Amino acid sequence: MEFRSLLRMVLVRWWLVVPTFLITFGSVVVFTLGQTPIYQATATYIVTPATAFNNDVLTALGLLSRQSEISSTYAEVARSKTIKTQVDTALGLNGDQKRGIDLESRLIPGTNTLEITVRSPDPNLARDYTNGAGAALVTFTGDLYDAYELRPLDPAGTPDKPVLPNIPLNLGLGVGAGLALAISLAFGAQLLSAPPKLAAQVNIIDRQSGAYNETYFLLRLRQEMSRSRRSAAPVTIALVNANHHGALSSLSPDVQTEAHRRLTALLEGHLRTEDLVAHLGDGVFSFLLPDVPAAEAVEVVEGLRVRMAAPALDVDEAGQPVHANGAAGVVTYAGEELGYEEVLAHARMALNDAETSPSGKVVAVAIAAGETEGGPPTPIRTGLSRVGAGSRRGAP
Repeated sequence: MEFRSLLRMVLVRWWLVVPTFLITFGSVVVFTLGQTPIYQATATYIVTPATAFNNDVLTALGLLSRQSEISSTYAEVARSKTIKTQVDTALGLNGDQKRGIDLESRLIPGTNTLEITVRSPDPNLARDYTNGAGAALVTFTGDLYDAYELRPLDPAGTPDKPVLPNIPLNLGLGVGAGLALAISLAFGAQLLSAPPKLAAQVNIIDRQSGAYNETYFLLRLRQEMSRSRRSAAPVTIALVNANHHGALSSLSPDVQTEAHRRLTALLEGHLRTEDLVAHLGDGVFSFLLPDVPAAEAVEVVEGLRVRMAAPALDVDEAGQPVHANGAAGVVTYAGEELGYEEVLAHARMALNDAETSPSGKVVAVAIAAGETEGGPPTPIRTGLSRVGAGSRRGAP
């Protein structure tokens, strides 16, 4: 996403971005300021060979080879429970003070320097505990190895600033988290505010039948009508009710879905590439047949209607085969000054007329002269006309 688009999205939804940022950042500030300050004191000690061995070269070399090992041991001893107990006793600490103490020791890499660090809510206690732990360690290790001695290097001083909470770091994280959450919500709102018809426009297939859906049919109808107005080429629109008089109503919903898909496959197999079949729901299929003149329209649609009724789609409870029973309404558009809604109204009127026959039939209506002024459609054929029979795929 471009920066300009992102900035525009944020500005448009400032009412969502600003409160989200303020709430997130404010929560971080409250959490940070509500934490107990923690102070840290550090003391350093150096591990050296004892003076008594300095004049013995071989002994000195042996000691040097083990100096890193001995120093690491001292670091472990400094963290031991024994040292902590001695310091607690020497300082007379109570339970709360003991729980607030965090002691760490480490050997500084590449050196023989031991570092003892203590963290505590009380800066004076942090200093005293660090120096007390160092003194206890010096006394304890004096009896471990005669070859080495632990000497104080830098005693701990009283810390003047807390190390926790890290206010600049926390505030920086609060700003980052607030912005990230606010922008994410704005982006989510942008996605959710997409036009409700977006999904239908992207998905052009009807789930029940596998044919095109009504949205795509109407789009193609408007396109073909526009082409017809420019070229005067006709386009036939037909509505076929495959469930005429409840022919498929006895089937279960799952079987009806399968029946509609079988009908779609059958019809598409007898249409040209440029033709279109869509399902408008309730068993009503719509056809868009470009370049089919009115003289051939009824014969073409009758051929499709007959083929639709031929295969058995299932059997009823009595074991009798179930067939589609189609009634069809047809209208041919040839560039008249009408909207697509009016053209569909003609087709629906023709379908209503065809549905008056129990066995179904094809009824076509013409767009009469003066139709643009609101005149009613004029019926031109009822039933199958053999005028203009050709080699169309839909012809029987």
